[in-house]
Amino acid sequence: MSLNRIKKGIRLFAIVLLTSAAAVANGAKDSGSASAGNTLRVGCQLEVLGNMDVMITSQNTVFQISDTITDTLMGKRDSDLALFPLLLAKTPDISPDGLLYTCTLRKGVKFHDGTELTADDVLFTFNRFFNPKTQANMVWLCDDVIKGARDVEQGKTVEVSGLKKTGDYTFTIELKYPFSAFTSILAASPLGIISKAACLKAGDKWGLETYIGCGAYKVASFTPKQEIVLEKFPEYWAGAKSVDKIIISNMDQNTQLMEFDAGNIDVCDLPTSLAPDYLKNPAMKSKIKYQEFMGIWGLHFNMAIPPFNNVKVRQALAYAVDLNSLCTGYYKGAHTPARSLIPKGIPGYVASNPVQEYNPEKAKQLLAEAGFPNGLKITAAVKNTPEIVECFQVLQDQFKKSGIDMAIELCDPGSWAQKRKQDGGTQLYMITWYADYVDPDMYLYLLYHSSVSDNFANGFSPKYNAKDSAWYDSQVELGRRMTDPAKKAAFYADLERWLTTKYYAEVPLYCASAYYLVSDRVSGVTYKPDFLYSYENAVIK
Repeated sequence: MSLNRIKKGIRLFAIVLLTSAAAVANGAKDSGSASAGNTLRVGCQLEVLGNMDVMITSQNTVFQISDTITDTLMGKRDSDLALFPLLLAKTPDISPDGLLYTCTLRKGVKFHDGTELTADDVLFTFNRFFNPKTQANMVWLCDDVIKGARDVEQGKTVEVSGLKKTGDYTFTIELKYPFSAFTSILAASPLGIISKAACLKAGDKWGLETYIGCGAYKVASFTPKQEIVLEKFPEYWAGAKSVDKIIISNMDQNTQLMEFDAGNIDVCDLPTSLAPDYLKNPAMKSKIKYQEFMGIWGLHFNMAIPPFNNVKVRQALAYAVDLNSLCTGYYKGAHTPARSLIPKGIPGYVASNPVQEYNPEKAKQLLAEAGFPNGLKITAAVKNTPEIVECFQVLQDQFKKSGIDMAIELCDPGSWAQKRKQDGGTQLYMITWYADYVDPDMYLYLLYHSSVSDNFANGFSPKYNAKDSAWYDSQVELGRRMTDPAKKAAFYADLERWLTTKYYAEVPLYCASAYYLVSDRVSGVTYKPDFLYSYENAVIK
């Protein structure tokens, strides 16, 4: 199907929705229906929510639901991701050499089963995270940082040697080397603290029938991939929340919009391509919200396999992308062209960096020099979500002007994740990367250090390029030890320029943003800069 036909279909769907929205303005049923009571109703694509256990996924949908059920040691403010102590009574005390973090828990914090949070639960959570039997998806967040974490991963022991209980409510974390962003990692969703007793009791039913945290809401019912119902926890340590119940139901994007318009749900995504039409309708303006994220969308090359093992081919694709047309044309200015792999809001972002030049003739010249004088055929593995598919369709049209024929292989989230981890699984895909912690390390180490390169099928490892990979590893390892903020930001800015404009490992496309819909009867729901919805502070008017 051509891009024009798809866009036409989207516009026709928008007209149907907006006609219905006009009826709302004339007195038809609004999303403020009193019949909903003190319940927040959310429409969301839940195909990835086959299990509530946040450790075994990398999907933001699971993260944001788990964040409502579990609390982390440190928290991130909804508005700007600023850190604050959450389950910790205060920010950890750090030894002068930067290696030892001394932590004190709040006293009297209750899990949903009524038991009290202690240091035992914290150590259990971390040990379970690194235990290979758990098959945690994101151990690379800190397995190289915490002393003894990799010994657990490798089955040498079952307890992380760097974690020590010093009292019922106190413990220490010892690092292998000073890491200035470590406190931020304590706020990452996969490290939400769980009940040791409840998890051991549940066994293999954990995450399916039982999921016990000490967050603001507890699980009332869970139907995998279909619906999760959360009830407020009356004994929440920070005080019971306002909304009694949160119902999150699986819906495709079109159904979400129709259900929102009918008044059956309170929160859903609004596709960027439909936002201009919605914004023109007076009945919808108060319901439309907009958020810029600390995140980046980019073309991610598998440099282990042809043709992207050739830097000139990677450079050619960079010149074949018309970022201004993509962002200001197709997306009507909703997204901002990327100036680096490090997004706005993260230290190391440089606002004066130039946007990648669009030059089809230069792209053709580079392809000819790389041995493809008659053009190039490539295949992209594309996660089958509307906005990612739309973006690839725009790029597909743009690439033709440079003699590049890109086939689109649609993948469900599971198969796409597997292809992303296989050396030969895909030539090219879209990386959508957001700030689990606010530091450039999140973008330059966690995507390209050799220890994690196999997670992302980028081929940037000693197996394929020992010299450049070893040099790059040495640089990001040095960056992790930097403590001076200004020097660190400048260091990462320079390293990012090498990675994307000299080595062309990635083509940053745009700094991510999104529109979303919230009914007029609801306040307090936010789409945070880390690309996670926050539901727990919702208030029904």
